[in-house]
Amino acid sequence: MSEPPETALIAGAGRRTGAALARRLTDEGVDVGLLARSRSDTEDLAAELDGPGGALPVRADVTDPGTVERAVGRVRERFGPVGALVHNASAPGGSDVESATVEDMRATWVVRAGGLLTCVRACLEDLRATGGTVLVSGTNYATEPVPDQLEWASAAAATRAVARSLAADESLRADGVSVTYIALRAAVAPPDSGWSGALSADTVADSY
Repeated sequence: MSEPPETALIAGAGRRTGAALARRLTDEGVDVGLLARSRSDTEDLAAELDGPGGALPVRADVTDPGTVERAVGRVRERFGPVGALVHNASAPGGSDVESATVEDMRATWVVRAGGLLTCVRACLEDLRATGGTVLVSGTNYATEPVPDQLEWASAAAATRAVARSLAADESLRADGVSVTYIALRAAVAPPDSGWSGALSADTVADSY
């Protein structure tokens, strides 16, 4: 984006990358909708943000189109049309062939790949009207073998495929809508992690 949008929606805003990105955007004067399954994390985050941009915590499950549409409506009513969507919603876990199940794979897919489609559709009118931007949190799991993370690998590949297909959609491009899948090789370390190879959430937010 050459200029920050007036309003952004972060799906999966409660912790780590989502929280760091919310701080970065509000510091730049962007009004941000903080979407998560639980409002407790996003309410605390909204109270902490002190940039010139506003923040609205909204509760929604990206696997439920109705709750996402209502959440987007609340953000639009408060701040105006959504000009940027960040799909950062995640699903827990990942297993090897001995432990992986179709049920767990389906649950991960519906949050990552399905959640992306649900969030884009809920914001579609706004994105078309503003020539908006969609940023999709990705991982190298989408393109490299990870035998101990079968559910995540399959969902990552599916999410990348959805993002790439949306990016190539001529009707979206004609309205100025851009879609970018951001694949980071190093994972974001949890707060209590001692892994030196992980990127900090602030570094990831800067790359976005």
